[in-house]
Amino acid sequence: MAKYVLILWKRVPKARERALAKIPAVAQELGVQIGSELDSALEAMPHLEEKVAHLKTRVATAIETHIENPSTSLWCESIDSESDHLPINALLSMNWVFLYHDTLQFLTSDNPVFFFEFEGIGSPESELTFPISSKITLWATRTPKANGTFMQATSPAVKEINRRTASNSMRWVYSERNEPWILPFATKGEWPLTRLR
Repeated sequence: MAKYVLILWKRVPKARERALAKIPAVAQELGVQIGSELDSALEAMPHLEEKVAHLKTRVATAIETHIENPSTSLWCESIDSESDHLPINALLSMNWVFLYHDTLQFLTSDNPVFFFEFEGIGSPESELTFPISSKITLWATRTPKANGTFMQATSPAVKEINRRTASNSMRWVYSERNEPWILPFATKGEWPLTRLR
């Protein structure tokens, strides 16, 4: 489940946008690193000057291509990365509480996994919410809670989770039932987001 939540966070349109925005800076950094390694190789083997010059040209061309036109294939390859054990372990180290409500509905969106990005999921204050269905939401928290328990959500908690879902969305918000409050709620824009208690 932790891996699923992480992959879902990485594969939505907002994650694609976030990843593609980072590629030019990463490509530039990689170009500098490879250039430095090629310079070191040239110092050790001066007879390879022509080959190193050719490699530098190829690297510069590749880096320029990624800066001007970031490849979505790099984003796709990173989605199910085997190097993701740190965020998975951070999520697994949290207390998982399943909040439910019998009458109020949880919304979902095109970016349903919410956490406060300025602190991530590894700090003592971190929490993450993810609507599993219109009736149940995962609340991963570091506050003392019985791990794996089901708790009835209060009305303010349902509203706060729905605010998170709506504010996190890029374009779409989904609901099980069409209710008159949903459209104004989803299109409000900026929400003051608070922590669940």
